[in-house]
Amino acid sequence: MFITGPGVFERAVAAQQLAWCLRRVGYRGLGAIAGYALPLILAAADDTSPAVQRQGLWALHHLAKGMSLVLPQPFVSTVSPASNSFWMEQILLQCGH
Repeated sequence: MFITGPGVFERAVAAQQLAWCLRRVGYRGLGAIAGYALPLILAAADDTSPAVQRQGLWALHHLAKGMSLVLPQPFVSTVSPASNSFWMEQILLQCGH
């Protein structure tokens, strides 16, 4: 018997629950769970189903926005908008390790 993974519906429900949990944590608590949530978020964002991708990308956006709010204000004000995305990417990559 060939066993497959969860179907699109199950993955979409799991991604929706992950996004809901991230919304409830708030921006101040994202730093504590970012390392645990990032692999799940990236897997959802890389899914083949558009419904799952939508939730994964929303969660990734929420995480990136929350991490930029956690940075000290002098750092944020001295960083240009073009390089700001580079630093957000570096922060997210560090959270994944």
